[in-house]
Amino acid sequence: MAMFENLYIHVPFCTAKCGYCAFYSLPQAGLSPMEHYLEAMERELEEFSRGETLDTLYFGGGTPTVLPLPLLENLLAAVSSSYRITPQTEVTMECNPETLSPVYIDILRSIVNRVSMGVQTFSPRLRKILSRRGTGEEAEHAIQLLRRGGIENISLDLIYAIPGQTLNDWESDLRRAAETGVNHMSCYSLTLEPGTPLAQELGEHAIDEELSAEMWQAAGEFLSDFGLERYEVSNYAVPHWECRHNMNVWHGHSYLGLGPAASSFNGLARWTEPANLEQWLSGAAPIRDELTPSARAREVFAFGLRTVTGWRREQWEELPRRLIAGRSWEKLLNSEAVDKLQTRGLLDVTADQIRPTEKGIAFWNDVAEELI
Repeated sequence: MAMFENLYIHVPFCTAKCGYCAFYSLPQAGLSPMEHYLEAMERELEEFSRGETLDTLYFGGGTPTVLPLPLLENLLAAVSSSYRITPQTEVTMECNPETLSPVYIDILRSIVNRVSMGVQTFSPRLRKILSRRGTGEEAEHAIQLLRRGGIENISLDLIYAIPGQTLNDWESDLRRAAETGVNHMSCYSLTLEPGTPLAQELGEHAIDEELSAEMWQAAGEFLSDFGLERYEVSNYAVPHWECRHNMNVWHGHSYLGLGPAASSFNGLARWTEPANLEQWLSGAAPIRDELTPSARAREVFAFGLRTVTGWRREQWEELPRRLIAGRSWEKLLNSEAVDKLQTRGLLDVTADQIRPTEKGIAFWNDVAEELI
């Protein structure tokens, strides 16, 4: 069985479903499903772990911090007993501000050293459109609680291109978030996923794409003034505070995903657990995504170009041979496609590095389509 240095655990519970959310989650599930989930997760951890040292551990959801304290303690203890977690392991917990308290943070601190907090917007008017609970003030208070509790590595999620949101509204959100002094932010354009309540209410094409592009550009310029530099299409950080888990995933490192809807990658094959708690509890088989080695390698290469640094040659050649099969990127990539992307000003190519230009970051989908 493959050894995984990056572990993702999906906790599929939340207080209530936001109108735009297309991730698998169960609102107000009650205690019994949570207990069954934890029992199954403990079995999976025991089955899949080989006592390896984790480079990164990421608890996502849903909202993992809706678990009652005893269940959260048991989950953290189960992971700690199955894997070796060192002071250097990046351990991220997603949360919503209103779920945090000093007691809760004290439990998290046993292994968690990074918190990713869903804020989305500070505007009461826009929060109502997104069906977000809580307030912007609660987010600011939660950041203070985390710092008092000894957790300094804090990331905020914001959403832009919300129908009715102006550029001034967006810059107000950016300013308020940046002034909290957090060292990482993720800024995502609202996507109206088919079947979500917000898409049904507004229509799937209600996003102003031109305004969305302006807001993306504004985020990079605005946050740079606060020391948060864009390092990936949607992510900004004070230098050296980038999310290592995501950087590893984008650059082709293997990862194990446990829990319903969680995905795994062993360096060649990718598989995703059923997005249904009952099916996952019953042991239903995951959906496998099989590609030829060359197709998978091109996919991984394209995902690495989501980042500002792209690929260094030595970084590419350090990937497992089963993935790159000893191929240099010259042998892997279509030279005409690379030349075309350079001509369009989307790629910067040297002997030792291929990275996207700023325009290439903005048009990453075009880059990926051309290379894959």
